Amino acid sequence: MTQAAKDAGMSKRQKDIALRIANVPEDDFNEKVESDDPPTVSALADIGTKRSEKDFQRATEALGTLRKFSEFCGSNKAEPVSTLSTTTV
Repeated sequence: MTQAAKDAGMSKRQKDIALRIANVPEDDFNEKVESDDPPTVSALADIGTKRSEKDFQRATEALGTLRKFSEFCGSNKAEPVSTLSTTTV
């Protein structure tokens, strides 16, 4: 638990919900909170969690790309590859 949450007397669950709500993009948050039918705290936390899942998917894809690049680097010499990228514009 973060120090700020401890200082505020928040439980772990309260802190987790607050962090999930903080993950909701500001425009989405304002639109939903200011609507005629604002969401519950739980619904806002769910929106923040879904964004985190999307970020997790993108991070997983990036790690896969880095792994492939690492394999490429391990099986190719740098000199021949570097000459391919020396084009003039």
